[in-house]
Amino acid sequence: MDKAFKLSLTLILTVVTLMNANAQDLPFKSMPEYAEKYTAGTMVARMVEGLGYRYYWATEGLIAKDLAFEPTKDARDVESTIDHILTLSVMVLRPFRTPDFYPIENLSEMDFAAKRKLTLELLLEASVEMRSAPLDKLANAELDLGRGNSLPFWNVLNGPLADAIYHTGQIVSFRRMSGNPIDPSVNVLMGRNN
Repeated sequence: MDKAFKLSLTLILTVVTLMNANAQDLPFKSMPEYAEKYTAGTMVARMVEGLGYRYYWATEGLIAKDLAFEPTKDARDVESTIDHILTLSVMVLRPFRTPDFYPIENLSEMDFAAKRKLTLELLLEASVEMRSAPLDKLANAELDLGRGNSLPFWNVLNGPLADAIYHTGQIVSFRRMSGNPIDPSVNVLMGRNN
């Protein structure tokens, strides 16, 4: 088998595994199998998959009380944090789409379930895109900020990707404070529940 065919087959199996294993659920209920090789694309994809798994479980089972929770009046409530992570997930995928890519029609009209689903789907798309990206595509990828401004892909890593991981941790902490901690079987080291 040639390398391109093996890579294509691996990508297809990853998507099928993520989608079918959770046919009635959303992506990232568990982490996909890791890539056979370390490449720039597989490393970045794994970071996105780690975010997807953490976000899935951070947001699983949230109720209205949790969504409205804010630890202080100066902090965002959980639902606002979820909105922010959704926009960050768009930014993570944007370097691989057209500069006007913004799949959110009206954030204020979306319910929590729709926001959660879209966030996880965008992270899945980003993971698949990054796993297959050759080094030159990643090296030349840019985050279009509009008005002729763009940043190199490096900024996606330390910007929206790291920020989304950070805010996902906030949700975990905030929901614990509101009395609804995440499932204790979640194992972020293994990427599956015990």
